Amino acid sequence: ANLLLLVVPSSCGNRQQEEPQSVDSPSPIDVDNNTDTTTNTPTNSYHNSDHDNKSSVHQRLVVRYLAVYFMASLADWLQGPYVYALYATYGYPQRDIARLFCAGFAASMILGTVVGQFADAGGRRRFVVLYAVMYGASCVTKHVNDFWILLLGRILGGIATSLLFSVFESWLIRAHADHGLLSPTSSSPSSSSS
Repeated sequence: ANLLLLVVPSSCGNRQQEEPQSVDSPSPIDVDNNTDTTTNTPTNSYHNSDHDNKSSVHQRLVVRYLAVYFMASLADWLQGPYVYALYATYGYPQRDIARLFCAGFAASMILGTVVGQFADAGGRRRFVVLYAVMYGASCVTKHVNDFWILLLGRILGGIATSLLFSVFESWLIRAHADHGLLSPTSSSPSSSSS
């Protein structure tokens, strides 16, 4: 559900439709004096360009996030269905395969609760790179038919999964905050530039 909120640019649906002006009726904005003729108040053309700039920055951040996150998730999705079959072809009984899987899930469960704090302290971008390194190492261990190496790989994969589902989104939120796109009461990029 969070991903869907990020896909929709914040400018969609926020712009009000202007009613067409007839040729004979005067425009409510006096361009020469930069004032609204209906209220005699100055217009703020800077605000509109500022909103457009923020919307542009928001869209660039979201596109960058989605591209990288999609590739990281795709890597996880592509190898996932074949791991059990790989372990079975190595000759491991179902009980050992279950232990390998449980080790990965346990590592994700235990370290998933603290990985966000480490990312806050060490830098979210660094931990995105750390995800790639750990996940790559996890995949390399699958080429070795040794239970303990495979167990290490499952633990690395569990840690990488925790990073996948926390660090990428926290990087996006922090990038929005760094660009001034979050209101003080909001922590969601989708509601930041409305």
